[in-house]
Amino acid sequence: MGYALAKDQQRFITRLVKAGKFNNQSEPVREAIRRRQRQETDYLAPPPLTPAQVEAIYGREDKQADTVGRAAFKAISKLDVQRFGHHFEGLEVKVNADGGFSAEEAFGYSP
Repeated sequence: MGYALAKDQQRFITRLVKAGKFNNQSEPVREAIRRRQRQETDYLAPPPLTPAQVEAIYGREDKQADTVGRAAFKAISKLDVQRFGHHFEGLEVKVNADGGFSAEEAFGYSP
């Protein structure tokens, strides 16, 4: 396989070989490709965040914000059921205590 390099890249590789950092001209090219492969892999599959990183990014758990958010979700969910309930005729939709939903057919069938 052949490849073309700009003059400044050729001079750079020649300097690396003359300095003894590589044995021949193809080694720095292969090293550059290996580094690029690692960079791509790290970008596509980054390591998981540590607990300290998660806290730095998202902050500590805010119970009040969680409670307000759940209440808002429940209120919006109830409005959606009221607005779009006619699409679900024959089903009885119940909002659970935790804000989730369960639907049972009006005649008592439960999957």
